[in-house]
Amino acid sequence: MTEDFAAAERTALRGLLGTLKQEGLVPPEWERAVRAVPRSAYVPERIYLGDDLEPCDRADAPETWLRAVYADDSVVTQINDGEDPGEGGERWASSSASAPGIVFRMLRMAEVVAGDGALGHAGGAPYDRLVATCSVRSVPRPWLEQVRPGGVVLTPWESPWICYGLLRMTVDDAGTASGRFSPHSAFMLMRAQRADLRIFRDVVSDAHRPDESGSGLPPWRVAGDDLAAQFAMGLRLRDV
Repeated sequence: MTEDFAAAERTALRGLLGTLKQEGLVPPEWERAVRAVPRSAYVPERIYLGDDLEPCDRADAPETWLRAVYADDSVVTQINDGEDPGEGGERWASSSASAPGIVFRMLRMAEVVAGDGALGHAGGAPYDRLVATCSVRSVPRPWLEQVRPGGVVLTPWESPWICYGLLRMTVDDAGTASGRFSPHSAFMLMRAQRADLRIFRDVVSDAHRPDESGSGLPPWRVAGDDLAAQFAMGLRLRDV
């Protein structure tokens, strides 16, 4: 790391902390941890920017790379599950570093322990709190089994329509859980729950002779630009 890069990183960190502190997300003990552990250490040398997911390499464009890493926004760190899309091939985000603001907000809501993985961590169970850092469309059973009655599971939630909510659930004595959604969240979907259907040829091959059906009512006419309405409809129409 050069002195110029280190100085630029300190400046970028001050800007990020200033933004988060204005929103009341960073208590003093967390600020010390953020200053002690650089975010850049957890972001790969190549990231992907913009709607077209153009690659940005730290070695070639350090200032652009640093701005993206220390923005209060998610950073796409992988496309196409690590496969080369080829010249002109379709690009889609398959992994990202979460926005710092939403991570701090989730930690404040959970109040104690962070963990991830569809199988949880049985060796340390039972837990008082479990926090997921990817979206799910259904709650993995091990999460409920590893949180004690009265404990909390906090996870981003996604439907086939939209990724939007945070679900905070309290586990009961029967090993089930219930809770409420909070808005404004967007995380990558857990890999094991992906349908992996992105374009028409993923569904219908040349050998297929499908029957087609359609509707004259576009879903956007029902929900419009209302994200909460889209989220509510996605919960009711999970198989669409």
